[in-house]
Amino acid sequence: MDDPAETRQVNLAEPVAGPDGLVWAADARLAIVFNSGAGVVALTNNDGWMSGEVAGVATYEGQSTTGAAVGDYIYVVHRQFGDQDPPMIDRITFE
Repeated sequence: MDDPAETRQVNLAEPVAGPDGLVWAADARLAIVFNSGAGVVALTNNDGWMSGEVAGVATYEGQSTTGAAVGDYIYVVHRQFGDQDPPMIDRITFE
């Protein structure tokens, strides 16, 4: 961000419960990984992010707190920080 003083709250028609991770998708949507369930909400806008509109929702098994954009896809990382095994990663599909 060039000017942190210019940050503002984005108004949504419906709240996203438990937002945790934010990911900019390749198509300029903002994907929000929420930890109050197992899902990701994709938002679009047409007013400079004064507001956001739900453009898609994806669900998956388990719980995650962060995501990553790789090409045209969004992946979520399932938290397993206390385990010896590496974390599981899922590619999500928006509906």
